[in-house]
Amino acid sequence: MTSIEHCAPCTTLEQRLEFDYERGAVRLATLDALTPLAQQVTTSDSPGDESSSSSTALRCPGCGTIYSAQRSTDPGHSFMDPTHDTESVTRLTLHGARAFLSRFTEPAAAVASDELESREGVVLDELSTMLGTPGRAPTWHVQRFALECLTDAFLTRRDHERLERLLLRHEDPVVRVEVASDLVDAAFSPWEGWKKRAATECLEGGRVLPVLAAVLREPRRDTWRFSSDFHGYRQETTHCTAARSVGRAAYHGATLDDALVDRLVLLLAQGEAEHFHALGALSSALGRSPTLARRLLPVLHALPAATLARERTSDLLSLAAREAAKVMG
Repeated sequence: MTSIEHCAPCTTLEQRLEFDYERGAVRLATLDALTPLAQQVTTSDSPGDESSSSSTALRCPGCGTIYSAQRSTDPGHSFMDPTHDTESVTRLTLHGARAFLSRFTEPAAAVASDELESREGVVLDELSTMLGTPGRAPTWHVQRFALECLTDAFLTRRDHERLERLLLRHEDPVVRVEVASDLVDAAFSPWEGWKKRAATECLEGGRVLPVLAAVLREPRRDTWRFSSDFHGYRQETTHCTAARSVGRAAYHGATLDDALVDRLVLLLAQGEAEHFHALGALSSALGRSPTLARRLLPVLHALPAATLARERTSDLLSLAAREAAKVMG
């Protein structure tokens, strides 16, 4: 069985694909190369409701990677009950694939799960080797798959040392910021379960915020982010990813040091997207720290008007003034 690095179908597929067939989307022919293993179909019991949904496990015959295909259809009958026909196809990590396959009763699903478990060590070694050479991954999406698989594996085993050494200290800032961002998202997600607890340990151990701060000090690089609004991935920068994650951590009570705050202030004068995420991060930080507001208020006022969209930061300035007044009062 080949590595995903050299698998023709998987190297052409994104990590997640969404199709709105009601609006004319066409399913990719590449997906036909995947083998259906098992399927569950759910229909409504309500009279007159013809909606249905299906969950299908797909397997790549070349590299053994598992995909989840979720389809929802409703013929609709009125303005209040519009028609829809959508499908979402997601490439699953080794850990996620076994959990997904366990939902099915078909023997093929159990066989595929056992095979994944027996090959896990080999696959993780292949992905680690691929990541060891920046630029070796054939696509961003294959690199993203490697990051997700390795992060899951290290978190499951509570192997913080390897997580930090191989991923959070990786020489490529795209790798570092995406792993750090995933950890922040998992730590504060209400749905992650075991992963939430493991990711929280990393944050509380001081392993994540310094990574995000370091990325913000480096030249920005292009990466990608999934957007359900666009039914796929769109480009963003490492600075946007880092600032958004810092903001989420700050909102949940993480303390930002002065150097990190100063870097966020500098982002206000960068591109529109960076400005937006820096604005959110600073607002979250100010809401948690009146002392920070007192220090930050003169810095914000000192920014040249030409480099700061005043109409978009008036709320931030007002918040800083209110929080600073609490300290001075």
